Amino acid sequence: MIEFVYAGVGIVLLLTLLFIFRNKLNQNKKINYILVIAFIFIFLGIFFNDKPAIGYTFLALGASIAIIERIRSRRKS
Repeated sequence: MIEFVYAGVGIVLLLTLLFIFRNKLNQNKKINYILVIAFIFIFLGIFFNDKPAIGYTFLALGASIAIIERIRSRRKS
């Protein structure tokens, strides 16, 4: 149960840092929130490594989202 609290605090911290440093990014570059979600899933997968079913599911989901988004962005340009 305590792992979920740590994961929640980590996600909130990550999103807070992203919000704070959003203005420092180049104005031409937009934040791809789908990739942020993929990164969060990968973070959760690493965090839940003691429960393999949950950890590997989060890792696979995050990697799949990142790969699909990368393919979509390449086709647009």
